[in-house]
Amino acid sequence: MATVTLEGKAREAIPTERNYVRQIKDALRNRIKPDNSKVVAGKIASLHVTNNNYTEFAKCVEELSDALERPLIIEGMTQSKAHEMAVEQTVNVCRLNSRSDLVKSILSSTTFSDSKDVVAKMIVEQNNQVKERQVLAFRSRVNRPDILEVASEFKTNFRITRDSAEYLVARYSSSRWYVKRSYKEGRLQSTAETHMLSFLWFSANKTTFREVANLFGVTLSNINLTFNKVLSFLVEAVAPESIKFPKEGVEKEAVAREFEKIAGFPNVLGCIDGSYISIRKPKNKIRSTYTNRHDCASITLQGICDAKLRFLDVYTGIPSKIHNSRVLKLSFSRANASRFSQCGSHGQIYYSLLCSS
Repeated sequence: MATVTLEGKAREAIPTERNYVRQIKDALRNRIKPDNSKVVAGKIASLHVTNNNYTEFAKCVEELSDALERPLIIEGMTQSKAHEMAVEQTVNVCRLNSRSDLVKSILSSTTFSDSKDVVAKMIVEQNNQVKERQVLAFRSRVNRPDILEVASEFKTNFRITRDSAEYLVARYSSSRWYVKRSYKEGRLQSTAETHMLSFLWFSANKTTFREVANLFGVTLSNINLTFNKVLSFLVEAVAPESIKFPKEGVEKEAVAREFEKIAGFPNVLGCIDGSYISIRKPKNKIRSTYTNRHDCASITLQGICDAKLRFLDVYTGIPSKIHNSRVLKLSFSRANASRFSQCGSHGQIYYSLLCSS
């Protein structure tokens, strides 16, 4: 039989002479009276999550789970079996405190090696359920019939008519920017309508990529790729056809007549103005270069429109510190000044642009 030598507080805990390990264990068992396993198991079962404070709940469960192993071992159970029993009790109390049947089934079907893993899994799955409910709420908002089907509501949310959106979707779906997958595995590919409507929603509302991804049921990385494709499609395929300056004399005369009907000014080919687009300072650039008169970093957008408010020319990308007159000189309009004149029956006709004072 092995012998040990006790000193200090250990000797004080066992005042009688005990030198053998078995004698020391028997003496400690008689002097230290821990709660038996049934008492500790009852404490675990009575635990509840209060005010969604899962941190405090996790702390109590872990402490009681460790406390349950000790009486089980003292009562004669092996250490591995006692640990397994403590984990099982932790799973039961976590299932009781789970608000979702899905989380309960996940906890029941998962094999855990430690009580801490059980609590961590419950908290993670609970958070996932909350996020899923938020996603469903967002989707219900965007998929409401009055938003997608009622014309007035659709235009309010997407800033264009339903017919215009369907036209863009049809063109985009048959363009080289929307590539249909040939394989069938994995997650279903987002439709061309989802691509276009998610981009229009982002463009028409003050929102973030994450919110749009939740609204339309796509991943955050996919929404970024989608926006780049739709934007390239609009800039390269749609814009050249829709945003164009009148070239022929007949077209210029028709635009001038529209302006003359409105205000009585003859030979007006368009209205020109500028606007600031707020940006973050580009990397390796000096902020003051992009600072406008409102002390904000931005670039300038110069636009020319006709009498029906349709864009004829758009030019942007110039830092807003540069004056509007300089922006005009750098723009396409100044580079193609010949567009503002034509040969008429009574000689050369010169057109002008109206601008705000």
